[in-house]
Amino acid sequence: MKIKAFLIILSISLLPGLSFAGPSDNSLFEQVRPIRIMKIELYDQGMISEGSHDLAIDTLQNLCQSDDPLKPKPEPFFDTLAGIYIYNNSLQAIRFDSVRFFITKLNKKSYKSKKLSLANIGFVDTGATTRLLALLLQAKDASKFLYPNRGPLPIESGATNVKFILKGINTSGQPVKSVGKIALVFRDVDRCE
Repeated sequence: MKIKAFLIILSISLLPGLSFAGPSDNSLFEQVRPIRIMKIELYDQGMISEGSHDLAIDTLQNLCQSDDPLKPKPEPFFDTLAGIYIYNNSLQAIRFDSVRFFITKLNKKSYKSKKLSLANIGFVDTGATTRLLALLLQAKDASKFLYPNRGPLPIESGATNVKFILKGINTSGQPVKSVGKIALVFRDVDRCE
């Protein structure tokens, strides 16, 4: 059955005049995937303004030098928020109400969050792109934890993928799900000034 569906899609894609371009045109690709994650930004430095995202996540809070060598200052260390930009090209508005995160192969271990609420109202109107915010990692005891309390992340673990699963309902009450992922680096970032 899966092979038949693949062959049908393949044969449609070979028809002249059809294109599988991105969301800027009205292609068949858009109609097949009407709800999708367009971009994911991670905010690890206490700012959640658009374009101020990080790809390296600080996993350990250090002490910074100060004018008084006996009183070092703690390094700036914040919770890590995820900004998930979701595009709705369906015929109905959607209200997303939860997100789950999966961090795979982080020093040969995987981490999975519980079902979490979004930090802002997860309403995405028809034909719109909306940024949804969620808490990914909690800064606690000079370490980062997959919220809520899934154990501290390893300090130096390198690059890995983080998968996001958003769930909600459309205006007809039907369940909706969208999945996306981003490659991130988890390490001890020096943010002392």
